[in-house]
Amino acid sequence: MNFLQYLLAAMATAPSKEVETSLEVGKDLVEELGEATETAAELGFEPSRFVDMLSYMGIGMFIIFVLIGVIILVTVLTNKIFSGNQG
Repeated sequence: MNFLQYLLAAMATAPSKEVETSLEVGKDLVEELGEATETAAELGFEPSRFVDMLSYMGIGMFIIFVLIGVIILVTVLTNKIFSGNQG
C-alpha cells in the first residue's frame, strides 16, 4: 500500500465534511498522477534520436566557436587601437 492509497483509506474512514472534500481532491490527484504516468510512458527512449540530433549539436558548437573567435578578434583589435599611444 503506497502513501496515496493509505491517505485515501484514512480519509474514507473519517466522517467529516472537510474530509469528503479532501477525499475528492485526493481522488483527482490520483487520476492526474495516473495520466502523467501514461504520458511519460508514451515518450519512451529512442537512442536513434541522439544520432539525429548530432547535426544540431554540431551547428551549435560551431556557432559558439565563431562567437568566441569574434570576441577574441574584437579584444585584440581594441587592444591594438587604444594601446598604440602608450610607450
